[in-house]
Amino acid sequence: MKGTEHFKNVIQNYLDEQAQYDELFAENYRKKDKDMDSSFNTS
Repeated sequence: MKGTEHFKNVIQNYLDEQAQYDELFAENYRKKDKDMDSSFNTS
């Protein structure tokens, strides 16, 4: 089941903000093999 668009936007904004302040997180956050939809897909 996919998350709602609003939920994904809230999480995306939070992660973007964290990446501004945490270099180690930012390095992993920018990896190309990561995307929001696959993170929420639990099936």
